[in-house]
Amino acid sequence: LSSCNLCDGEEKTFYADSYNFSIVLTEDFKEIEVDKCFFAAQHKFLFEDVTVAAQKITIYGGGTPTLSYVVDSLESQYKQAGFEVTNTGYNYIETQKSQFGIPVYLYGYIVKNGSSFYLVEFACLEKDKDQCKPYFEDWAASISFNR
Repeated sequence: LSSCNLCDGEEKTFYADSYNFSIVLTEDFKEIEVDKCFFAAQHKFLFEDVTVAAQKITIYGGGTPTLSYVVDSLESQYKQAGFEVTNTGYNYIETQKSQFGIPVYLYGYIVKNGSSFYLVEFACLEKDKDQCKPYFEDWAASISFNR
């Protein structure tokens, strides 16, 4: 993302049919269906150095968890995986970690549909964080279910 061309393309809605989920990105992205074992995500959308990955979250324990419980649980999981958690909010987590020597920024957005929770991770190079984060927030706000 040397020039962060994320706004150059026209808006395009992508569908993650197995989750009955849609997200508005740009036409520059392409969807890649991946095996559940690949980064635990079933749907990935790629464009240059930006990745958007969606997965259903499984929370173990009794009862239906709250959103804050899910955020806390994910924060713990990120830390266990070696990520530095830099910020958390009502329904998001910001982290950073070097992957293969390259600093990466990750914006994890948690959304609830019915009794299920979903994690949508937006990732870019750490150096592009300030340019990309506003797009990540807008794209997260475009997520909808039951198309």
